[in-house]
Amino acid sequence: YLAPGCGKTFISIFALKQMNKSCIIFTHRLSIIREWKLCLDKFGIEYIVLDSESEDIINNKNIIITTYQYYILNSKDFESSYDFIFCDEAHILAEENNKSRKVLEIKGKHMFLTATPIQYEYDTEQKFENHIIEMKMDEKIFGKSIYTITLGDAIDNNYLCNYRLLIHNKPYTTECYEHVNDLITEYGRKKILIFYNSIENAKKAYNHLKEKIKNVFYMDANTRYKEREQIFSIFETSKISIIINVNVLSEGVSLPCIDTILLMCSKQSVKSLVQIVGRSLRLYKNKLCSIICVPYSCIETIDTFLTTFAFEIKNSKNNILTHGNINDMKEIIDYTDKKLKIIEIEREGGSLDYKIKLLNDIVVEEKK
Repeated sequence: YLAPGCGKTFISIFALKQMNKSCIIFTHRLSIIREWKLCLDKFGIEYIVLDSESEDIINNKNIIITTYQYYILNSKDFESSYDFIFCDEAHILAEENNKSRKVLEIKGKHMFLTATPIQYEYDTEQKFENHIIEMKMDEKIFGKSIYTITLGDAIDNNYLCNYRLLIHNKPYTTECYEHVNDLITEYGRKKILIFYNSIENAKKAYNHLKEKIKNVFYMDANTRYKEREQIFSIFETSKISIIINVNVLSEGVSLPCIDTILLMCSKQSVKSLVQIVGRSLRLYKNKLCSIICVPYSCIETIDTFLTTFAFEIKNSKNNILTHGNINDMKEIIDYTDKKLKIIEIEREGGSLDYKIKLLNDIVVEEKK
């Protein structure tokens, strides 16, 4: 169990190189296959890829990379056993009825890799008293965790960069230019990753934004692998660039240059929020701090994320953990209503300390 960006893939590949055994690697997205390929290439390890877009065929190479979905549909083409079976993003196997659990039938030693071994989902129907549904990976099936680095630990030890959390009041809108412009001009952001839930809204935002800013790209599940590679290449090398995506870049994508996440949709899944935040926390030259900008409709999810995943505090530097300000923040949002632009929460050191500030125009108005 390692926080996003702490080296699950590299650790696995290092182990593979030492053992030189037959191995199959499972992921659940084509974008994650890209990261495995990049890492394997760096180590000079040969492999084949089997997925819906590849042209490779099974041969005598020791290492196969594929997706859970591809294996479900083509299991008869694979061996019944391998020396090692690596299951990336293994949290998806926590669901008892998930068809991907078919990979557990393969004989051999399994290693499960995840950043979210315990999933906390906000119960929108509020059937549970604390409104949080907890789902753990069963130790009887997956075994015990052999190594752990939490998100808070990773930031404290400089494995990942720090971040600031901004709350905006415009979810569900296609007009994201105001936010993007503020992030670029006021906060000096250069590489922004924007998330939408709706393809329709995302495309409208893309068409609107590309008229005002150069190097704006759009990506959804239908974007082919080669096109994604071209987008990533321009994104990384351009001075200022933006990718608008519809939930395809939340997991397994390593673009360390990303310095900002902008959510233009609500997220009730804490697991998704952890993965999304992780896209911007990888270390990169001159990136001292990333910015996570989310709608206030995510506020319950944010609370659970902050107190459960980011700050599992044991003996941190300041050992400060406060909870009450989440309710205060709701009251501020309700009070200022549409006038509210952004509330800032600053996070420093190895502890959680809310410092709520309204933007100048609101503060000035209140003083008047």
